[in-house]
Amino acid sequence: MGINLKLSVTSDKSEIFKVLGHPEIWPLLSKRAPEKKLLPLRDQDIYLIVKAGRKVIACTYFEVLNGYEMQMHPYVLPRYRPRYSYKAVKACVDWAFNQSIEKIVVEIPDDYPKVTAFAERMGFENVGNNTLEMRANKWAA
Repeated sequence: MGINLKLSVTSDKSEIFKVLGHPEIWPLLSKRAPEKKLLPLRDQDIYLIVKAGRKVIACTYFEVLNGYEMQMHPYVLPRYRPRYSYKAVKACVDWAFNQSIEKIVVEIPDDYPKVTAFAERMGFENVGNNTLEMRANKWAA
């Protein structure tokens, strides 16, 4: 049986915090929002919730940089990472490219080599210090 993931665009902070508020994820974000307030929900930013069945397993938010480029911030709940990380992040990348986005950028600190390796396995290319990008014409299903 295949994995059936469902994506939904949301601005529901309780749905978003099911993932971003997790004790292993929040410390990564709290440097930018220390009082456990959600990172600014700018009108142009997009939050995707990824579900496997009824379970929320991931949240990805995209910062819209311009009309053709977004910065991607994917977060998969730790208990679901072994089974769903690749498929959840790929589903979000596919969704973005289906929105006429031409380039997705991710910035990964140097002290996360496993995350960098994961992004490179996904097809992102290192284009500078701490930055990887994927262009629509490079993405293979």
